[in-house]
Amino acid sequence: MLKNKKIMKKSILLLSVLITISLVSCNNDDNLNIPEQQAITDIYVSGKLNENACYWKNNAQIILDNNGLSTTSGDKIFVTNDNVYVWGTGFPNSTNSVSFLFWNNGIVTDLNVEFSEPDFEVTSITDFYVLNNDLYFLGYL
Repeated sequence: MLKNKKIMKKSILLLSVLITISLVSCNNDDNLNIPEQQAITDIYVSGKLNENACYWKNNAQIILDNNGLSTTSGDKIFVTNDNVYVWGTGFPNSTNSVSFLFWNNGIVTDLNVEFSEPDFEVTSITDFYVLNNDLYFLGYL
């Protein structure tokens, strides 16, 4: 029984020392080497304002060339390697036809003209994706 008391006293003493060390070592003033500057993330949103396609970068508006159309809209934006790609649509004043448009760093391309051939024309382009600087469009001819 005496042996059990000695073991118990040693265990309590050891536990007290460990608790004291942990309380002393934890301090609100510890420098955890947390960098004060965090990485900056740019926010891009595509859309339209006053019937003209545009996008916003960090709340700053960038108006896109409307390619002579009365109404244009930026429907999807993709940013990679400092290149801004916007896909959207446009409508001329005189017809109900739709033009599928693509902007690469603000330079507009009419995809109806770009992808049409004498034997077929673009019916619809519904999406695009950029991978390793290659452009992929999804649509119908």
